[in-house]
Amino acid sequence: MHYRGKLKSRLFLADIEIAKSENEIPKPGSGLFIKEGDKFKRTGELVNIAIAGKSAGHYDCKILALLPSSNPGESPLYQDSEGGNAMPIKFQELPYNTDSEE
Repeated sequence: MHYRGKLKSRLFLADIEIAKSENEIPKPGSGLFIKEGDKFKRTGELVNIAIAGKSAGHYDCKILALLPSSNPGESPLYQDSEGGNAMPIKFQELPYNTDSEE
C-alpha cells in the first residue's frame, strides 16, 4: 500500500435477514448493490455467508462483505441490480482497529 495509495475497500462483518420466501441464499462472490435515485450501483461483493438462525419468516445470517471503506453503512444492500432482494444490514464491530493512522 505504500506505493499504491489509499485503501479503498475493507472486509466488513454484518448481520442480515433474508426472507424464507426467496428461492435461495445469495452465493459468495455475488455483487452487492445500493440504490442511487432510480438506478442501482454495484458497491461491493459478498465474500461469505452463514445461516446463524431461523425465525418464522426469515433466516438470520452472518456475512463477510467487501465494501467501500469510506461509507460502508449504505443500507439496505441489494442482491441484484434490479432491486429485487433488499437486505437490511447491521454492521458488527471488528476485533481490530481500522484507523489508517495507527
